[in-house]
Amino acid sequence: MNALLALILNPRVLGVLAVLAAVGFGWLHYTGLRTELIETRQELANAREEARQYKEGMAALEEAYEQLSASKTAAREAEAAVRSAPDSDNGPVAPLLEDVRQRRFGGRP
Repeated sequence: MNALLALILNPRVLGVLAVLAAVGFGWLHYTGLRTELIETRQELANAREEARQYKEGMAALEEAYEQLSASKTAAREAEAAVRSAPDSDNGPVAPLLEDVRQRRFGGRP
């Protein structure tokens, strides 16, 4: 037992054990950092994909908004044309259509 204790407490053996321990802990730290780097790269790739999908969605919404805006402008122009038409352009209309016209554009028969 004393021989084993003397061997372990030998400065050279302690130095070798310290170096091995440092290398072991360094390796564990390195593998942990490597795993974390791989996970972070995957998260970055996921975030970039989400950003790409977000941009595509925003572009589609902007295009839909522009189409709705153009449609709204055309509808207002058509409504203005109907409202400003002279009475001579008015004629008999099916009662159903006349009812829809009155609800949509207002009073003038």
